[in-house]
Amino acid sequence: FPDTVLAGHLIRAVSSMGWTQVALLYVNDAWGRGLAQDLAAAAPNAGVEILVTAQFALGERSQIQLAVSRLVETGARIIICLAFNSDVSQIAQIADNAGMLDAGFAWITTNDFALDSVLSASEDPEKTQEQLTGWIVAGLDVFAGDLGPRFRDVMDNTPLQHLNHAVLDGALSEEVMASGACDQYCAMMYDAFWTVAIAMSKVG
Repeated sequence: FPDTVLAGHLIRAVSSMGWTQVALLYVNDAWGRGLAQDLAAAAPNAGVEILVTAQFALGERSQIQLAVSRLVETGARIIICLAFNSDVSQIAQIADNAGMLDAGFAWITTNDFALDSVLSASEDPEKTQEQLTGWIVAGLDVFAGDLGPRFRDVMDNTPLQHLNHAVLDGALSEEVMASGACDQYCAMMYDAFWTVAIAMSKVG
């Protein structure tokens, strides 16, 4: 689903548990920034206050430490974590050292989270698994008719048009992602493909 839909779901999950304040910890890329913005937009309507947002660069441990320190300073106890699996073990270790995995804290992440991938990137998988105990994975799965297959078909078989980008113009999504050239374009591409898939599913 588009990230705007996922953001609403995550905020409703927070609200449904009676939590009214949350912190956002997110990877500073097109996906992380976009979803963080969507969460910030959805929060007021659900009566949820975002205390602080803290970002970090992919794979940069020092930046993760600074971001977690910022969360500690605000006293945040409910954290939505937007991170790739490769960084989750580092986040968990740093948060644990800061006392942010103790009783009274809650960590929420999206259903992009894959425990096997997280553990394979960890230097101490057993310790990481212990640290991740209790993390809440909130997300959406596609059960609406043929919507999932429609999305995959559109994403795999629609050539892209980008008038000002030689790498992207005429490429398929798999080629774009493999090129490493997508940046913010990937986030727009993803939501656009979902929009087309939803429309196709409705008209049959």
